[in-house]
Amino acid sequence: MRHAVMLFVGALSLGCTAVDPELPEALDDAVPSPAESIPPLDVDGTPVELHVRFVRQGCVDGVHIGSRGSLEAWDDGLFIGGSHRMFLRAGEFVDGRWSPSQFLETAAVTSNDGIERLRNEPAPHEWTIDVTRVASVRPREYAFDIAWRHVLAERVGHPRQIAGDARRISLAEGDSLLLDRVALPLGPDGCDRSVSIDLRAVPQENEVFADRMLVYDVWFVHTQPDGTTIDRHTSVSALHGKTVDFRMPTMRPDQASLMLDDDPLQLVITPKGTLRGRLRDDGQIDLAVEAKVEQLMTFASEVEPRGAGSTSAGSHGYRISPGQTLRLDLSPPRGHWTRTTATATQTIDLAEALAGHSDALVVTVDVE
Repeated sequence: MRHAVMLFVGALSLGCTAVDPELPEALDDAVPSPAESIPPLDVDGTPVELHVRFVRQGCVDGVHIGSRGSLEAWDDGLFIGGSHRMFLRAGEFVDGRWSPSQFLETAAVTSNDGIERLRNEPAPHEWTIDVTRVASVRPREYAFDIAWRHVLAERVGHPRQIAGDARRISLAEGDSLLLDRVALPLGPDGCDRSVSIDLRAVPQENEVFADRMLVYDVWFVHTQPDGTTIDRHTSVSALHGKTVDFRMPTMRPDQASLMLDDDPLQLVITPKGTLRGRLRDDGQIDLAVEAKVEQLMTFASEVEPRGAGSTSAGSHGYRISPGQTLRLDLSPPRGHWTRTTATATQTIDLAEALAGHSDALVVTVDVE
């Protein structure tokens, strides 16, 4: 079964040569929809696990071969506002004492329900990490407020905090963050016995939808001051929950009215961005869009543009029903562009130069 979803993202651009892929029917009649607008990462109801790892340096006969995660723990995935606690312990006391020469050959890591059991077994090194998931301000990242502390007891019953802080962290899927490191001497085999604690975010995707493919047809539609429209088209696809990049074919509008030293200037436009759709149990789709219109100013006589500048269309998220039509009108680009030659300098006001022109990003989402 295939369901269609349409999204419109407005920006500003300038005219160009038309291409002719067929646009969805009733494009001109599309109106804003009362769909719920949600921050682009909160738009999905996907819980996210924050994994804590106890990492040792990989080593064979004194040759270091990269790090290896020896222990890892996590709790149920967190929704926005959800929280939990994680706990790690490492090392053993010998005759009631611990020193770096004893290394940290034993360790344990747990979360929530298992913490009290581990606390009943004192260790030289203990870490407590409190985690709360919060809304992210960056696309494709997950944000958490963390408060952690590292306690060292060189003698049984005499702990002292040696590290820790409270901060907000952001992690993209697959990335890790070094939280703490215990530097230890080399072992008898010449291997570094130091250990690290790191964190990584792992979304809990609904396995029911794991193999569902979302196919995105994307049009960049430009409306000229006289009301006529021209467009560019591309098609991309990705599995449920996966982010996919899109990049539209470059546009080179005629800018004969903008001249510098008797050489006409030209605006080169490349729309691009990312899309991510997630299917929900209730039949709706969580759709996150990050759009950007890259605008380069150059001389019409140049093959490769040398000027620079871009207008971000921002990040947007919607909880939508299949077949629902959305439109988002964005503010026009702002700022100035200056080009200097041996004989002249010209400053162009982008808002003035692009007045009367508007763009829209049109997306249809088919679910296979």
